[in-house]
Amino acid sequence: MAKSLPTIEHHSATPNARAWSSVSERTVVYALVLINLCVTLPLAYHLNIWTDEAYTLHTTTNGPLFAWHRAINFELQPPLYFVLLNLWRELNGSIFFARLFSVICIALAVWVAAALSRRYVPRVHAGWLAGVVALHPFAVWAALEIRVYALVILLSALLLQLFFDGYLAREVRPARARALYLLLSILALYTHYYLGFLLVGCACVLLLRRDWRVLRSYLLGMLAVAICFTPLALTVREQMRVLNASGGRAVAPAEALKILYWRLYEYALPIEWLPSPTLRSWLVRFGFVAALGVLFMSLRRRAAQRFPAAPLALTATVAALFLVPLLSTGEAFTHARHTTALFLPVALSLVALFASFERKKLLAAWALLSCSFYAVSLFSTYAPLAKTGDWARVAAYLRAHEQPGQPVLVFRASAALPLAHYYGGPNPLVPLPRAANLATYDLNSDILGGERDIIEALARVPGEHERLWLVTETPCEYLGIDFNCAALEGFVKENYTVESSQHFLNAKVRRLRQVFANP
Repeated sequence: MAKSLPTIEHHSATPNARAWSSVSERTVVYALVLINLCVTLPLAYHLNIWTDEAYTLHTTTNGPLFAWHRAINFELQPPLYFVLLNLWRELNGSIFFARLFSVICIALAVWVAAALSRRYVPRVHAGWLAGVVALHPFAVWAALEIRVYALVILLSALLLQLFFDGYLAREVRPARARALYLLLSILALYTHYYLGFLLVGCACVLLLRRDWRVLRSYLLGMLAVAICFTPLALTVREQMRVLNASGGRAVAPAEALKILYWRLYEYALPIEWLPSPTLRSWLVRFGFVAALGVLFMSLRRRAAQRFPAAPLALTATVAALFLVPLLSTGEAFTHARHTTALFLPVALSLVALFASFERKKLLAAWALLSCSFYAVSLFSTYAPLAKTGDWARVAAYLRAHEQPGQPVLVFRASAALPLAHYYGGPNPLVPLPRAANLATYDLNSDILGGERDIIEALARVPGEHERLWLVTETPCEYLGIDFNCAALEGFVKENYTVESSQHFLNAKVRRLRQVFANP
């Protein structure tokens, strides 16, 4: 008989046949889903969209075929999420309804996380893992994005559940679970390329189990998945070329490891809200030492049979695979949102590690610390009730103070997209240096060439432009690209006086008057 990992408790029946362990467990998970919705639903209604969400709304406006084509050629992503969202928006075209798709995905992920816990960590209450997914600031953030990330979290949870049912459950390995896993693997790759790392991580878990028959079956299934993915794989090379032209740069191995560690740490314990970089740095160092200590304690003889090798092997494999894009394109395309496939494996590994001690007080202490960080992080992030740009309030401010004949210059050009969803005033929005290119993604098109670009933009609007509005988005640099704010500020200083100025979240609105215009 193949040797199995000591951390996976096998059952005489599949986990699907296992009832909830207790009424209290079911109640806790229901409550966690409700708490998650109580946080995400009001925020989903109140928060403005930002540029990436404006891109999504445009991509999902003109039918499934348009969404498919634009996902590949502009979004530079797999198309399935955008096609699904397009169909979803056929029911209701509002911003809130578009965001509701992500809210539902995270609420479902909380439910599936409880099922994962019963499979991978049956010794502890399913509410621990479900609570992490329900309350973690990253999961809440994903629920509030009209982007693919909430669906990625849900798909990763379902993949891990079906992987256990089809390949790890010892006595019964239903063919149905394996078939569903392979189908979901294809859908996952058509949703987010990095979910493929999760499929490799599952293969490594089987490799560690040395169950060669099951591993062979898994690899044959992955061959079928790869064949089905081939049509989309042919587009990846061109997508990578465009991405690299928009800010990708290789980093040294040491820097790549540092970035990856920060990603893992943020998923384990969010600290971005801390105002002191020094304190954040020391917490990261302490976290590294603490992680080593926890691993050492879990590997002691009396805990060896409870060591969570499967979740940790999965997490380690997925994390190691993220070094490939880090070493080739740097941090540009491995921000926390891009590494979403790591979120659930990290959460599962943490719960499994603490469960290996079989000390409820230790698990409770970790949960209390995590919830404290979650709460502070959520408050600091959403206290302004706005996303970057705060475009709803910017539009309201413009409508309250503008007069007809005062065009609104918007820099960068891409910022005009989310602003246009809220602004309905009498004046035209004039993107600088020109309207955003919605055919091909190119950050370089947002770079202001100089004074001539501004003059040409103003020339597109009839009138003398004695007074106008200038909306600027900060920061003026992204992925190493400088958008040349200096040229804009120099032009304003030379030709206009600032009559009023109002700051918003990463945006500023100014009313300008020509220097030589009559007051």
